[in-house]
Amino acid sequence: MELISVIVPTYNGARYLAHCLESIAAQQDNGLEIIVVDDGSTDSTLEIAQSFSQHLPLSIHSLPRIGSWTANSNRGVDLARGEFISFLHQDDFWHPQRLKLLRQVLAVDRDVGLVLHPSRYVSDRGRSLGLIRCPFPNEGRLDCDQVFERLFVQNFIMMPAPLIRRSEFLRAGGFDSRLWYTADWKLWLNLARLCSWHYVAKPLASFRLHRGAQTIKSSSTSDDFRKQHTAVLEHFASQTTAISTEVPARCAAELNVALAAYFHSGDIEWTPLIDSMKRLRLKSAVQLLRFSRFHERIGSRLLCGLLEHRSSSTNA
Repeated sequence: MELISVIVPTYNGARYLAHCLESIAAQQDNGLEIIVVDDGSTDSTLEIAQSFSQHLPLSIHSLPRIGSWTANSNRGVDLARGEFISFLHQDDFWHPQRLKLLRQVLAVDRDVGLVLHPSRYVSDRGRSLGLIRCPFPNEGRLDCDQVFERLFVQNFIMMPAPLIRRSEFLRAGGFDSRLWYTADWKLWLNLARLCSWHYVAKPLASFRLHRGAQTIKSSSTSDDFRKQHTAVLEHFASQTTAISTEVPARCAAELNVALAAYFHSGDIEWTPLIDSMKRLRLKSAVQLLRFSRFHERIGSRLLCGLLEHRSSSTNA
């Protein structure tokens, strides 16, 4: 049985961490090591993690505060002994049987570099907000050129979803610590150029939408979010096999900026978004609709905002 290292970067995650770690314990998988890398928490995060170390193969690495989930994730991989790695942020969780199903893939696809599945959006209180699908028609081995082209338009991979061969993660350079909002997107694109991918169509993890997430808290302006997207687009623009992909990708980036800014502060800069949409032609508009899954992304965030409003009204 391959050893799987689960990297859990934490910072003041006391509200959600127990649920996160319980979802790992529920896998009932004997081939795990869990590596908690803490970024100087000041709440009870470390105490919660320590309580789980009594019955899970869990190690805790408490570091001085640097404010970078990307650097701490890379640190976790450096410490990992597993052939495969998976990331689970403190506010996300896995569904039962996830690792059992992914191990079944490893048993038949022996040289696979990354195994992927869809995820669900949930609210801060765990209520389902919808599904974020991956734009692939069938399960099994994926065409990595196709993966790259679709990922370039829109990052549809949530952090708790991939299972990655550690050697491929290192070959890809890990997370770019200069990026706090799009580091995962850049990593997936690098991996699509380096290794084989296998797709499982069943949603096996949940990604929590809430305003306290570390990536959301790292910025306060639309321009900050835009710079994060632009850095990735410009890095990979010359690698796309279809030049027409860049137009929907830049429009998708502006849509992402608008969603992030709205979720962070409630404000949207409409002019850049409208200008990017004006550049769309029929083919690029179809690509945007097919690959971006924006109806799922917008719907989940609107529902999340509605639930937060109801909660604040109830508590007022």
